[in-house]
Amino acid sequence: MGSLILEIQKNAVSSAVPVGDLLRQAKIAAVRLGASEEFTAWLNRELQGYEEGKDIPSYRKIRGMLCGENEYGHAKRLLFSDPASFHLVNTMTFPNPLFELEEAIRNSKDKTDIAYMMRPEASKILRTKFPDISIFYMEINVVTLKGVTEKVRDIVLDWALELGRAGVTGEGMTFSDSDKKRAESITHNIYAQNVIVAGDQASVSATQTATQAPLDLKQVAEFLKELRGALGTLPADDREVAEGNIVMAEAELAKDEPREGKVRAALKALAPTMGNLTVGVAGSAVWDLIKKQIGLG
Repeated sequence: MGSLILEIQKNAVSSAVPVGDLLRQAKIAAVRLGASEEFTAWLNRELQGYEEGKDIPSYRKIRGMLCGENEYGHAKRLLFSDPASFHLVNTMTFPNPLFELEEAIRNSKDKTDIAYMMRPEASKILRTKFPDISIFYMEINVVTLKGVTEKVRDIVLDWALELGRAGVTGEGMTFSDSDKKRAESITHNIYAQNVIVAGDQASVSATQTATQAPLDLKQVAEFLKELRGALGTLPADDREVAEGNIVMAEAELAKDEPREGKVRAALKALAPTMGNLTVGVAGSAVWDLIKKQIGLG
Protein backbone atom coordinates (compact mmCIF):
# COMPACT_ATOMS: atom_id res chain seq x y z
CA MET A 1 0.00 0.00 0.00
CA GLY A 2 1.35 3.45 -0.95
CA SER A 3 1.97 6.40 1.33
CA LEU A 4 -1.11 8.27 2.55
CA ILE A 5 0.78 11.59 2.55
CA LEU A 6 1.94 11.11 -1.05
CA GLU A 7 -1.64 10.22 -2.01
CA ILE A 8 -2.86 13.47 -0.42
CA GLN A 9 -0.25 15.42 -2.39
CA LYS A 10 -1.40 13.78 -5.61
CA ASN A 11 -5.09 14.45 -4.95
CA ALA A 12 -4.48 18.04 -3.81
CA VAL A 13 -3.18 19.02 -7.25
CA SER A 14 -6.02 17.27 -9.10
CA SER A 15 -9.07 19.42 -9.83
CA ALA A 16 -10.99 16.16 -10.40
CA VAL A 17 -10.81 15.39 -6.67
CA PRO A 18 -13.40 17.35 -4.64
CA VAL A 19 -11.91 19.30 -1.74
CA GLY A 20 -14.37 17.55 0.58
CA ASP A 21 -12.80 14.19 -0.29
CA LEU A 22 -9.33 15.67 0.18
CA LEU A 23 -10.29 16.90 3.65
CA ARG A 24 -11.41 13.42 4.67
CA GLN A 25 -8.05 12.00 3.59
CA ALA A 26 -6.26 14.74 5.52
CA LYS A 27 -8.38 13.97 8.58
CA ILE A 28 -7.32 10.32 8.50
CA ALA A 29 -3.66 11.34 8.25
CA ALA A 30 -4.01 13.96 11.00
CA VAL A 31 -5.61 11.51 13.42
CA ARG A 32 -3.01 8.79 12.71
CA LEU A 33 -0.21 11.33 13.15
CA GLY A 34 -1.68 12.49 16.45
CA ALA A 35 -1.91 16.03 15.03
CA SER A 36 -2.84 18.95 17.26
CA GLU A 37 -6.43 19.25 18.39
CA GLU A 38 -6.76 22.68 16.74
CA PHE A 39 -5.74 21.35 13.32
CA THR A 40 -8.07 18.35 13.53
CA ALA A 41 -10.88 20.65 14.71
CA TRP A 42 -10.26 22.88 11.68
CA LEU A 43 -10.61 19.89 9.34
CA ASN A 44 -13.88 18.94 11.07
CA ARG A 45 -15.25 22.48 10.81
CA GLU A 46 -14.46 22.63 7.10
CA LEU A 47 -16.29 19.34 6.63
CA GLN A 48 -19.24 19.99 8.92
CA GLY A 49 -19.52 23.78 8.94
CA TYR A 50 -18.64 26.49 11.43
CA GLU A 51 -20.68 27.68 14.35
CA GLU A 52 -21.97 31.12 13.42
CA GLY A 53 -19.70 33.95 14.49
CA LYS A 54 -17.15 31.60 16.04
CA ASP A 55 -13.71 30.45 14.81
CA ILE A 56 -14.44 31.40 11.19
CA PRO A 57 -11.19 31.98 9.24
CA SER A 58 -10.70 35.23 7.36
CA TYR A 59 -10.66 33.45 3.98
CA ARG A 60 -14.35 32.66 4.49
CA LYS A 61 -15.24 36.37 4.58
CA ILE A 62 -16.05 37.35 1.00
CA ARG A 63 -16.70 40.69 -0.67
CA GLY A 64 -19.84 40.85 -2.78
CA MET A 65 -22.37 43.36 -4.02
CA LEU A 66 -25.41 44.25 -1.92
CA CYS A 67 -28.59 44.30 -3.99
CA GLY A 68 -32.27 44.71 -3.33
CA GLU A 69 -35.70 44.45 -4.89
CA ASN A 70 -38.74 46.60 -4.23
CA GLU A 71 -42.27 45.25 -3.91
CA TYR A 72 -42.69 45.43 -7.71
CA GLY A 73 -39.71 43.17 -8.36
CA HIS A 74 -37.39 45.89 -9.64
CA ALA A 75 -33.81 45.00 -8.69
CA LYS A 76 -30.88 47.36 -8.18
CA ARG A 77 -27.48 47.48 -6.56
CA LEU A 78 -27.38 49.35 -3.25
CA LEU A 79 -24.54 51.79 -2.78
CA PHE A 80 -23.11 53.62 0.22
CA SER A 81 -21.41 57.01 0.01
CA ASP A 82 -18.76 56.30 2.64
CA PRO A 83 -16.16 53.54 1.96
CA ALA A 84 -16.30 52.15 5.51
CA SER A 85 -20.01 51.34 5.30
CA PHE A 86 -19.63 49.96 1.78
CA HIS A 87 -16.90 47.53 2.87
CA LEU A 88 -18.78 46.51 6.03
CA VAL A 89 -22.13 45.80 4.39
CA ASN A 90 -20.71 44.21 1.25
CA THR A 91 -18.83 41.50 3.17
CA MET A 92 -20.49 38.14 3.80
CA THR A 93 -19.33 35.31 6.07
CA PHE A 94 -19.71 31.71 4.87
CA PRO A 95 -19.82 29.13 7.72
CA ASN A 96 -21.28 26.44 5.42
CA PRO A 97 -19.79 22.95 5.20
CA LEU A 98 -17.31 23.05 2.35
CA PHE A 99 -19.26 20.54 0.25
CA GLU A 100 -22.17 23.02 0.13
CA LEU A 101 -19.91 25.66 -1.39
CA GLU A 102 -18.60 23.16 -3.93
CA GLU A 103 -22.17 22.17 -4.80
CA ALA A 104 -23.22 25.81 -5.23
CA ILE A 105 -20.26 26.38 -7.57
CA ARG A 106 -21.13 23.28 -9.62
CA ASN A 107 -24.79 24.32 -9.87
CA SER A 108 -23.91 27.86 -10.98
CA LYS A 109 -23.15 26.54 -14.49
CA ASP A 110 -22.74 29.60 -16.75
CA LYS A 111 -23.68 32.17 -14.12
CA THR A 112 -21.06 34.65 -12.98
CA ASP A 113 -22.77 35.41 -9.63
CA ILE A 114 -24.75 33.55 -6.98
CA ALA A 115 -27.42 35.37 -4.95
CA TYR A 116 -27.57 34.80 -1.18
CA MET A 117 -30.43 36.21 0.86
CA MET A 118 -29.59 38.55 3.74
CA ARG A 119 -30.57 37.47 7.21
CA PRO A 120 -33.79 39.04 8.62
CA GLU A 121 -31.74 40.88 11.26
CA ALA A 122 -29.51 42.46 8.63
CA SER A 123 -32.47 43.27 6.38
CA LYS A 124 -34.19 45.07 9.25
CA ILE A 125 -31.15 47.30 9.77
CA LEU A 126 -30.68 47.94 6.06
CA ARG A 127 -34.35 48.85 5.61
CA THR A 128 -33.78 51.94 7.76
CA LYS A 129 -31.48 53.22 5.01
CA PHE A 130 -33.38 51.78 2.04
CA PRO A 131 -37.08 51.93 3.05
CA ASP A 132 -38.30 51.21 -0.50
CA ILE A 133 -36.52 47.83 -0.61
CA SER A 134 -38.42 44.72 0.48
CA ILE A 135 -35.83 42.01 -0.32
CA PHE A 136 -32.10 42.30 0.34
CA TYR A 137 -29.55 39.88 -1.06
CA MET A 138 -25.84 39.66 -1.82
CA GLU A 139 -24.43 38.81 -5.23
CA ILE A 140 -21.24 36.76 -4.79
CA ASN A 141 -18.94 36.19 -7.75
CA VAL A 142 -18.54 32.46 -8.48
CA VAL A 143 -14.78 32.80 -8.94
CA THR A 144 -14.51 34.57 -5.58
CA LEU A 145 -16.53 31.82 -3.89
CA LYS A 146 -14.30 29.20 -5.47
CA GLY A 147 -11.38 31.01 -3.83
CA VAL A 148 -12.60 29.62 -0.49
CA THR A 149 -12.46 26.00 -1.65
CA GLU A 150 -9.11 26.53 -3.38
CA LYS A 151 -7.64 28.12 -0.25
CA VAL A 152 -8.53 25.00 1.72
CA ARG A 153 -7.04 22.81 -1.01
CA ASP A 154 -3.80 24.83 -0.86
CA ILE A 155 -3.57 24.55 2.93
CA VAL A 156 -3.87 20.76 2.77
CA LEU A 157 -1.34 20.63 -0.09
CA ASP A 158 1.18 22.79 1.79
CA TRP A 159 0.78 20.60 4.87
CA ALA A 160 1.34 17.38 2.90
CA LEU A 161 4.32 18.86 1.03
CA GLU A 162 6.00 20.02 4.23
CA LEU A 163 5.45 16.62 5.79
CA GLY A 164 6.98 14.94 2.75
CA ARG A 165 9.94 17.34 2.75
CA ALA A 166 10.60 16.35 6.37
CA GLY A 167 10.47 12.66 5.48
CA VAL A 168 7.07 12.12 7.08
CA THR A 169 5.36 9.88 4.56
CA GLY A 170 4.66 6.74 6.58
CA GLU A 171 3.94 3.27 5.30
CA GLY A 172 0.39 3.12 4.04
CA MET A 173 -1.66 4.59 6.86
CA THR A 174 0.91 3.80 9.55
CA PHE A 175 3.32 6.38 11.01
CA SER A 176 6.28 5.84 13.34
CA ASP A 177 6.80 7.73 16.59
CA SER A 178 9.55 9.66 14.80
CA ASP A 179 7.07 10.68 12.07
CA LYS A 180 4.59 11.88 14.68
CA LYS A 181 7.20 13.96 16.49
CA ARG A 182 8.43 15.66 13.30
CA ALA A 183 4.85 16.32 12.20
CA GLU A 184 4.00 18.31 15.35
CA SER A 185 5.81 21.54 14.49
CA ILE A 186 4.92 21.30 10.80
CA THR A 187 1.23 21.00 11.54
CA HIS A 188 1.35 23.84 14.07
CA ASN A 189 3.10 26.16 11.62
CA ILE A 190 0.72 25.41 8.75
CA TYR A 191 -2.25 26.09 10.99
CA ALA A 192 -0.82 29.31 12.42
CA GLN A 193 0.16 30.68 9.01
CA ASN A 194 -3.11 29.93 7.20
CA VAL A 195 -6.08 29.45 9.48
CA ILE A 196 -6.43 32.99 10.77
CA VAL A 197 -9.64 33.36 12.70
CA ALA A 198 -11.58 36.50 11.88
CA GLY A 199 -12.80 38.26 15.01
CA ASP A 200 -16.49 38.68 15.67
CA GLN A 201 -18.03 41.97 14.59
CA ALA A 202 -20.94 43.55 16.42
CA SER A 203 -22.28 44.95 13.16
CA VAL A 204 -24.50 44.25 10.19
CA SER A 205 -21.85 42.01 8.66
CA ALA A 206 -22.04 39.65 11.65
CA THR A 207 -25.60 38.76 10.59
CA GLN A 208 -24.81 38.45 6.90
CA THR A 209 -24.17 34.73 7.00
CA ALA A 210 -24.92 32.43 4.09
CA THR A 211 -26.49 29.26 5.44
CA GLN A 212 -28.82 28.02 2.75
CA ALA A 213 -28.15 24.96 0.66
CA PRO A 214 -28.50 25.15 -3.15
CA LEU A 215 -32.16 25.50 -4.14
CA ASP A 216 -33.66 22.79 -6.36
CA LEU A 217 -35.90 24.95 -8.57
CA LYS A 218 -37.57 22.01 -10.31
CA GLN A 219 -38.48 20.50 -6.95
CA VAL A 220 -39.81 23.87 -5.76
CA ALA A 221 -42.05 24.18 -8.85
CA GLU A 222 -43.52 20.70 -8.24
CA PHE A 223 -44.06 21.52 -4.56
CA LEU A 224 -45.88 24.77 -5.37
CA LYS A 225 -48.18 22.88 -7.75
CA GLU A 226 -49.02 20.42 -4.98
CA LEU A 227 -49.48 23.24 -2.48
CA ARG A 228 -52.01 24.99 -4.73
CA GLY A 229 -54.25 21.96 -4.49
CA ALA A 230 -54.24 22.19 -0.69
CA LEU A 231 -55.00 25.90 -0.32
CA GLY A 232 -58.70 25.21 0.16
CA THR A 233 -57.99 23.88 3.64
CA LEU A 234 -56.55 27.21 4.81
CA PRO A 235 -58.52 30.01 6.51
CA ALA A 236 -59.43 32.78 4.06
CA ASP A 237 -56.79 35.26 5.27
CA ASP A 238 -54.00 32.68 5.20
CA ARG A 239 -55.16 31.44 1.80
CA GLU A 240 -54.88 34.94 0.32
CA VAL A 241 -51.36 35.44 1.71
CA ALA A 242 -50.21 32.01 0.56
CA GLU A 243 -51.69 32.56 -2.91
CA GLY A 244 -49.77 35.83 -3.27
CA ASN A 245 -46.46 34.20 -2.32
CA ILE A 246 -47.08 31.24 -4.63
CA VAL A 247 -47.77 33.63 -7.52
CA MET A 248 -44.55 35.52 -6.76
CA ALA A 249 -42.47 32.34 -6.69
CA GLU A 250 -44.09 30.87 -9.82
CA ALA A 251 -43.58 34.13 -11.74
CA GLU A 252 -39.90 34.10 -10.89
CA LEU A 253 -39.54 30.40 -11.75
CA ALA A 254 -41.08 31.07 -15.18
CA LYS A 255 -38.24 33.44 -16.12
CA ASP A 256 -35.33 32.29 -18.28
CA GLU A 257 -32.93 33.01 -15.40
CA PRO A 258 -34.90 32.85 -12.13
CA ARG A 259 -33.45 34.78 -9.18
CA GLU A 260 -33.02 32.28 -6.38
CA GLY A 261 -33.11 35.08 -3.83
CA LYS A 262 -36.64 36.06 -4.80
CA VAL A 263 -37.84 32.43 -4.83
CA ARG A 264 -36.33 31.89 -1.38
CA ALA A 265 -38.05 35.02 -0.06
CA ALA A 266 -41.43 33.81 -1.30
CA LEU A 267 -40.91 30.34 0.21
CA LYS A 268 -39.88 31.82 3.56
CA ALA A 269 -42.99 34.00 3.52
CA LEU A 270 -45.06 30.83 3.00
CA ALA A 271 -43.61 29.08 6.05
CA PRO A 272 -45.90 30.67 8.74
CA THR A 273 -49.04 29.50 6.92
CA MET A 274 -47.81 25.95 6.32
CA GLY A 275 -48.64 24.94 9.87
CA ASN A 276 -52.31 25.78 9.31
CA LEU A 277 -52.75 23.25 6.50
CA THR A 278 -54.95 20.30 7.38
CA VAL A 279 -53.52 18.03 4.66
CA GLY A 280 -50.12 16.37 4.40
CA VAL A 281 -48.22 18.95 2.33
CA ALA A 282 -46.89 20.79 5.40
CA GLY A 283 -45.42 17.62 6.83
CA SER A 284 -44.08 16.21 3.59
CA ALA A 285 -40.48 15.19 3.09
CA VAL A 286 -40.27 17.63 0.17
CA TRP A 287 -41.22 20.60 2.35
CA ASP A 288 -38.72 19.47 4.99
CA LEU A 289 -35.99 19.41 2.33
CA ILE A 290 -36.98 22.83 0.96
CA LYS A 291 -36.91 24.28 4.48
CA LYS A 292 -33.29 23.17 4.79
CA GLN A 293 -32.51 24.72 1.42
CA ILE A 294 -33.90 28.10 2.48
CA GLY A 295 -32.33 28.05 5.93
CA LEU A 296 -35.44 27.14 8.00
CA GLY A 297 -34.69 23.45 8.53
